[in-house]
Amino acid sequence: MMLKARLFSLALFALPLSAVATDEREVIVLSVEERTLLLAEMRTMLSSVQGVVAALADEDNVALVEAARASGRRLAAGVPASAAAKLPQGFKELGGPTHMGFDTLAMAAEQGETSDMLLMRLGDVLGNCVSCHARYRFEAAPSR
Repeated sequence: MMLKARLFSLALFALPLSAVATDEREVIVLSVEERTLLLAEMRTMLSSVQGVVAALADEDNVALVEAARASGRRLAAGVPASAAAKLPQGFKELGGPTHMGFDTLAMAAEQGETSDMLLMRLGDVLGNCVSCHARYRFEAAPSR
């Protein structure tokens, strides 16, 4: 599955811009508040990726663990039930393993896994991110 995500992300970037000009991703309609919360969660995940990369470059496993844990399952636990109920199963099937992947990355760093292996784990997490962003987009429900 991870190899498929990697190949898909490579194929996406290989497409000419005109081929991706129309946004055919599946729309997930949320309230303004839910959309804002989930987009903030994704920005946290992007910050975690940056933190992990910087920590790998600095050979700082303590910072790597901290950065990765910030986007683990604990982050997902903050999503309200109202928003979670609106998320399609496919989104959840990508999101859950992504959060788990951040926790696994943190645990692997704590156990002294090599930088190459940690980077491979991060690549798998990013594969899920790319797959999800390629498949879904959020829209806010019209105000009533």
